[in-house]
Amino acid sequence: MKKSISSSRSRSCRKTSNYSLMELSKATGGELSPTRIGNYETGLRGIPVKSAVLLAETLLVTPAYLLGIESESFTEMADFSEEQKRLFYLTRQVSRMRDGHVRQMAAMLTAYIKHEVRTST
Repeated sequence: MKKSISSSRSRSCRKTSNYSLMELSKATGGELSPTRIGNYETGLRGIPVKSAVLLAETLLVTPAYLLGIESESFTEMADFSEEQKRLFYLTRQVSRMRDGHVRQMAAMLTAYIKHEVRTST
């Protein structure tokens, strides 16, 4: 069975966001089962627009990107390396965290950047 652009992209976005199939299912509020998501990723089923909207919201990309309509999930990311894209996706996930966790993540990232700036000069 030939994989479609949308099946490859949905799997790639899920992996970049560090979700298992079960975790992504839970992140959609259970609206999409792990089996259904797996079927989208293998190309066994096409991704309906409603599901693409839900997955895109959860994976922090555009529905058009998941469906293969846009070439980049975010046009400003066209020149990013894969690791830069991964970091971008991870930082966007912070919006789902509670305030205490957000403060911790911000403090860790700030400390890391300050350390890197001091050691790289």
